[in-house]
Formats: sequence, structure tokens, C-alpha cells
Amino acid sequence: SLGEINSHITAAEDSG
Repeated sequence: SLGEINSHITAAEDSG
């Protein structure tokens, strides 16, 4: 579950 959250967090950070 942590991986899923971390994945979306990283993407969001990279995106914006």
C-alpha cells in the first residue's frame, strides 16, 4: 500500500 501512495506522490511532485 505504501508503494501505491509513494508512486502517486512522486508523480504529483514531478508533475507540479
